[in-house]
Amino acid sequence: MARNESSVIGLYPPSIASEFQYASVPLEPSIVPNIGDQNVYLVLDCFERSGCAWREADAGETDLETVIQDLMSGQYNDPQRVIAFNTFEHWADDVSEDVAREIKRRADLRHEDLSSSIEDFVVRHAGREHQLNLRLA
Repeated sequence: MARNESSVIGLYPPSIASEFQYASVPLEPSIVPNIGDQNVYLVLDCFERSGCAWREADAGETDLETVIQDLMSGQYNDPQRVIAFNTFEHWADDVSEDVAREIKRRADLRHEDLSSSIEDFVVRHAGREHQLNLRLA
């Protein structure tokens, strides 16, 4: 019997312990949320006096589209970077440049000006390039 199995079995009376003999029950809870195969996007936001923090977000609101919409609607004070990760696929990446370019693309298509905090984020990560809008004849 493996070390983990014996410690689990020792917690239960003999009649119940045999049911756990072949079960693979983790003894310690995981700190990784069980959200399955989902990409999670988090924003590092800075505050004048409090410093910077990864903003708290509901698990259902950490998808790329929600984060972009929240950035564009001014939900963040001074966004510094956006990271993406997927615990199921075992990867993480800084996606700030991609997000900044997408925000710039959407604002250009809508002919919208960006708020100063999001404009700073876009310039920092995507530069000051301006997309030219061509008129159709």
